[in-house]
Amino acid sequence: MNYLDTDFVTLAIKEGVLYAWYKKKLIHLNAAMNIVTDRLDFSNGTDYHSIVDIRELEGVREDARKFLSSDIAIKGLLSMAIIINSGFIASIANVRYMIIKPPIPTKLFSSEEKAKEWINNLNK
Repeated sequence: MNYLDTDFVTLAIKEGVLYAWYKKKLIHLNAAMNIVTDRLDFSNGTDYHSIVDIRELEGVREDARKFLSSDIAIKGLLSMAIIINSGFIASIANVRYMIIKPPIPTKLFSSEEKAKEWINNLNK
């Protein structure tokens, strides 16, 4: 398995899917920019469906959140399955994503298994 461990995130490519496990940190704008740069370098110009685990993440500052939803930040991502702690919050946020469409298919999950299943269905 190909992987990269940084101060804020661990990245891995498994079975053609890019995984990102965020660490127990608060993400500020400079960190967000570094995370995107590291991901783009790590993926080496290949586009991937992604599974992003934010269960350990302490938070994301507003300027970092805006950057992470920009076209620059999602470059090279075909879709994003986001794993969070709460199934209830995932349900509410998924309704929001139905109303305000992200530029790539995006869905929240409370388990990695469900996230993988969704990504696999997108690949069909």
